[in-house]
Amino acid sequence: MEEEVVRDNSDFQFDNWAVDLKLPRKVIQQLRQEELVTKQALLLVEEIDLKTLGLPLGCTKLIIAEIRKWKGSVSSASGNQLSPDAASLDGAGKLLDDLLISSNGVLAGGDETPTSTFMDPRSLLTMKSTSKKLSI
Repeated sequence: MEEEVVRDNSDFQFDNWAVDLKLPRKVIQQLRQEELVTKQALLLVEEIDLKTLGLPLGCTKLIIAEIRKWKGSVSSASGNQLSPDAASLDGAGKLLDDLLISSNGVLAGGDETPTSTFMDPRSLLTMKSTSKKLSI
């Protein structure tokens, strides 16, 4: 697998890649200045890095999309890990809230009113530590 990655890097031509993406000359110069001209270096780049460089949003999105394609083909053995979006995190928070409600409808922290809104994990830890101190 490593030989395949090395071969992919040796076949990579930065100039051809930049032209294929139709990147402006100024963007190409910035990437060269930051020494982001190899596939190996570009694979390490994240969107925040490109924004920090001040690249236009369109170019940033094009570059990141290309990097994601590479990662999908190169790192298929490691599996595609999805980053959670806000909706899934909110859903997980609501499930956690529901788990904290005991069978009689009282929250683990002693609050009499159950809630279905997302609770900050720090609040949950505070509630848990407070309830343990009271029970001792």
